[in-house]
Amino acid sequence: ILMLLHEGELDGVRVLRPESVQEFERPQFQGEDDGEMIGLYIFLSGSAEHGHDGIEAGVSTEFRYNDEGDGAIVLCNADDADTGALIEILMAFPETE
Repeated sequence: ILMLLHEGELDGVRVLRPESVQEFERPQFQGEDDGEMIGLYIFLSGSAEHGHDGIEAGVSTEFRYNDEGDGAIVLCNADDADTGALIEILMAFPETE
């Protein structure tokens, strides 16, 4: 998430060009869900958030980030976990100093 938030740079190391990150986030096709992109979705929960979720036998995962620099990752060892609800709670968590 940090590399995507910093337009392709992580800890001072350029991983992707900013243009590559912009292309990665740009909608490429109309997928099964509104906003589906190359591996990413646009979640519209108040403000646009990029992310991806997935479920396999025994696991549920989700990550999201927004243009304000907020992000969260949820990894659960249950395939029926409501990762979306957990992400919403984490993304709304107030900043602390």
